Amino acid sequence: MQRSSKGVQKALKRLRKITGEKQSTFASSVGVSYSLIRDIEVGPRDLTHVTANKITAATGCNPEALMKGKLLNREGKPYTKDDYKRHKSSDIDDEGYVLLANTLKAQYKAFGILLSLPSARQKIYTFETLFNQFVEQTITTLECGREYDRELIKIGGPIGKALAAMRPRRKAKAAAKKPHGQPKITSSGWETIS
Repeated sequence: MQRSSKGVQKALKRLRKITGEKQSTFASSVGVSYSLIRDIEVGPRDLTHVTANKITAATGCNPEALMKGKLLNREGKPYTKDDYKRHKSSDIDDEGYVLLANTLKAQYKAFGILLSLPSARQKIYTFETLFNQFVEQTITTLECGREYDRELIKIGGPIGKALAAMRPRRKAKAAAKKPHGQPKITSSGWETIS
C-alpha cells in the first residue's frame, strides 16, 4: 500500500473543508468508507483513480489534478466554494445541460470503439465490471434505479431483464426479503425449514 503525498493530503483536506463536511459525512457523500478518507488524509493510503473519480462525482473537482495534489475545478482554475455550490445545485442552465448531455452521448458512441479493439476482447470482463460499478454508483447517487431498470428491459429485452435482475442492490434487496431457513431436529438428523 502506497502512502499519499503531502500535496494530496492537503488538497483533500482543503476540498473537504470547502464542502463543510467532517470526514465521515464527506466519505458518505463520496460513497467510500470513512477509514479510506481518513487514511488518505493522514497518509497511510494513496488516492486511487477510482476514489478520485468518486470524489469528482460528488464535488466537481478535477480528478487528475487532485491525484497530483492540486485542487482545481474542471476548467483547470483553483477550486472554490462557488464551484462546489454550482456542482451541488440542481439549477443547471439549459446551455450547460445540452453540453453535458451531448458530451455523454458522444462518449457513449465512442465507447463502441473500445469494445471493437482486439485487445479489448481479452479484457471485456474488466470493461463490464468498471461499467457496472459506474452504473451502480450513478443509480445510487441519482436514485433512479426503477427508471433505469425499466429502460434497460425495454431496450435489451430478455438480456435487459436479466441485467436488471443481476444488479447488486437488487440482489441484496431480494436476499433481505427472503427468510432464512430455520434448522430443526428430526428423527433423521438436522433439517432446514424454509
